[in-house]
Amino acid sequence: MAEKGLKSHDLVAASTEQITHKMVSRGCKGRRLTRNVQGKLLRALNTASGNTYVLSDLFAYGKRNMNERTRAQAQRGRDREGEGFFYDCFQ
Repeated sequence: MAEKGLKSHDLVAASTEQITHKMVSRGCKGRRLTRNVQGKLLRALNTASGNTYVLSDLFAYGKRNMNERTRAQAQRGRDREGEGFFYDCFQ
């Protein structure tokens, strides 16, 4: 988001759905979000930026993005924080 010049408020304002600054903030911190919230943030980002992103571009912890090591960490209850597009929000 930083490279696009977008702030969290830009996503909230651009969204046609109900998203909160808290949802965007959690995404920026690398917290795990439900698939529903991921979709809302994806659609808001696509609207605000004018680009077309897919979930795998934004979030690094989906089923398709997990390698063997990450699966083992997830099974032990560890999050894969700090990766993905939203982590770079305020860098």
